[in-house]
Amino acid sequence: MGQQQLNTEGLLGRFFPREVLADHAESVSKSPKGSSAVLAARISTHWLKTGSVAAKGDGAQKANTETALANAESDQAKAQRGN
Repeated sequence: MGQQQLNTEGLLGRFFPREVLADHAESVSKSPKGSSAVLAARISTHWLKTGSVAAKGDGAQKANTETALANAESDQAKAQRGN
């Protein structure tokens, strides 16, 4: 069985609810409107432009992805607390 690989956009869209994605999009000065897929694409593009997530093939991709996920998890925790 082959290993399934998700890109940043797919990972965000699959594992984070729309509300968390909307909150994070707004926190990085992007529109919080749209479906989970749209928000995931918007956030992923922002991260790639700012260097928060490395482009495919970059040796720092794993570390950058872990940092980006930690930031998204922090936003999710804040949303659950109502902050």
